[in-house]
Amino acid sequence: MKLDKQELLRMLRTQGDNDTADEADRTLPDEVDTDRDGDALDALGLDRTQLMAKLAGGGFGGTIAPESGVPRAGRGGRTPRGA
Repeated sequence: MKLDKQELLRMLRTQGDNDTADEADRTLPDEVDTDRDGDALDALGLDRTQLMAKLAGGGFGGTIAPESGVPRAGRGGRTPRGA
């Protein structure tokens, strides 16, 4: 599975794992392939299976930020009434 290194770094930093994020930034290519770069991920203590599960479960992208308690906008881009 391929993933963008910046998304991986963002996830690690969101989880407070700044040291691993810094090391990953230095050692991983811009596009990480979990098969090709498996040894490098292992060296960082990152489990490929867990990374793939987080991707499948929405652990990357717009859903990695902690919930702020602010209601999300509806389909029309406006905040629902009563929210």
